[in-house]
Amino acid sequence: MTFDVTKLLFSLLGIFLVFNIGMVVRGVVPKITARVGKRIGIRWYQPYFDYFKNFSIQTSISHGVMFYLGPVFRLTGGVLMLLFMPLIF
Repeated sequence: MTFDVTKLLFSLLGIFLVFNIGMVVRGVVPKITARVGKRIGIRWYQPYFDYFKNFSIQTSISHGVMFYLGPVFRLTGGVLMLLFMPLIF
């Protein structure tokens, strides 16, 4: 079994594409829902701002190690499942 850089790059490209498609859909669906209700709605790129804002917040409250490892385990499972799906080829 050899290490191939192109597989790694395609895997990272797949993760990048899935992340961005999810963020755009998360911004477009509320926009459409608001337009149906005759309102203006959020900007389609608002989830990007929310994402970076939520990860930049620091708190002095500690909930223990497992509280912080829970999202890591969940994200790891999702990313590993994504890597086994053929997205590019």
